[in-house]
Amino acid sequence: MSYDNLEIGEGGAASMAYVKLIDPKVLKAEKEKIRKDLLDYCGQDTLAMVRLVEVLLDKVKKHKEKL
Repeated sequence: MSYDNLEIGEGGAASMAYVKLIDPKVLKAEKEKIRKDLLDYCGQDTLAMVRLVEVLLDKVKKHKEKL
């Protein structure tokens, strides 16, 4: 899983983008881009967590089969 193709690629940048998103001085057009970038990042982050759970469940299943 990679974040290389995203504007926001890690949690610190996502936090900073969110702070900018809620700043009332930031223009609407910029907020829309930040929102899209955050949704892209969060979607990738969530998918990574799903893949991790799948791997862990598979390992548990294989371990149970050995018992």
